[in-house]
Amino acid sequence: MPVVRCEGCNNSYCQSCITTAKGVHLCRKCHQSRKTDFYNSMTQRWGGKCPICCAENTLYLPTVDPYRPFRFVEGKRVYYGNIAYDFVMKCHKCNFEINEYNLPTLDEVIKAERAGRYEDSALGYEQLNLLDKARSLRERDRVTTVKSVQVNINHLLDQVRQGNLVIPYKCPACGAAMKITGETSAERLAHCPYCGGTVAIGDIEKFLSTIL
Repeated sequence: MPVVRCEGCNNSYCQSCITTAKGVHLCRKCHQSRKTDFYNSMTQRWGGKCPICCAENTLYLPTVDPYRPFRFVEGKRVYYGNIAYDFVMKCHKCNFEINEYNLPTLDEVIKAERAGRYEDSALGYEQLNLLDKARSLRERDRVTTVKSVQVNINHLLDQVRQGNLVIPYKCPACGAAMKITGETSAERLAHCPYCGGTVAIGDIEKFLSTIL
């Protein structure tokens, strides 16, 4: 049987005792050591929590690497070929898999979420096939945007009130003139008093910002 030298410990082993990934030949012990180092660095990076479901102490290294091709021979699992990933870890709770291919996307997704760029983060979660997480972030983004607009529109209406101004605004649906005065509230602006149509508060905010 051919003998292969491990590039980790420099010892020689039979070919069946060597795993090969990304062109590096490692004995089982050295490969397991690399996986353990990967596990420790990942758990330290996220404070011992799963980066997806935030559950504590649920990340683990699978006992059997599921990415190495195998077939059953006489009822026994027989491995062949090279493993597809150097490293993989999973979460007991959400079952999300972290490997060297999705790790860069995962890092960017977490960075975008922490920075408040929820749509960018949601797109990344879609790439990771975490659709529920993407939907949750988009809902958070919508609520945040609505709250921000409400704060801004109230501030602008305060300026109208303090300046004792009367500002005409046309309903986008029927074209009727809607007067914005110091007595106008954000709730009243949301609906046209003539046709009952809904008026986007964000559009009124942009309009008042150009006037005041």
